[in-house]
Amino acid sequence: MRLKDNNNPFIHVNPPYQLMVIHSSKLVYPRELYQRGVERKRVELIAAHFNEYVANEPKVSFRNGQFIVTDGQHTIEGRILRNGGKDLPILCKVYTGMTVEQEALLFAEQNGFSAPLTAGIRQAVDQIKSLALWSKLWSKPNEVSPQAKKSNDF
Repeated sequence: MRLKDNNNPFIHVNPPYQLMVIHSSKLVYPRELYQRGVERKRVELIAAHFNEYVANEPKVSFRNGQFIVTDGQHTIEGRILRNGGKDLPILCKVYTGMTVEQEALLFAEQNGFSAPLTAGIRQAVDQIKSLALWSKLWSKPNEVSPQAKKSNDF
């Protein structure tokens, strides 16, 4: 399963995100779902060799009133380190209307090519994909899916 651009011929004119400046103190890293933990050595390396011309904007999903980082936490932390450890405004690509499953897919698709996913994170993403599939297949109101019955999550 991949995130689709719905074959929109104007995707490059109207991207699926907005560029927004967000204060780094307002950004949330969803480590319990699909993000990796922040690796201090990687942050220090990014900060030491930071180049504004090649740095990518962090990808952020605005969901439930929070700015959730789906990609770019090390870049954010590198910028903070370069700023003397103080939070600062950061230009971000902000997506709206994404589900947790779509956020996880965006993270996996982005990071599957740039940095290897750990086995634990790959398993979490696979579980989220599996749950998303079950949600689509089992959509009768007032019924509990067989998978939920097995796990006692209802």
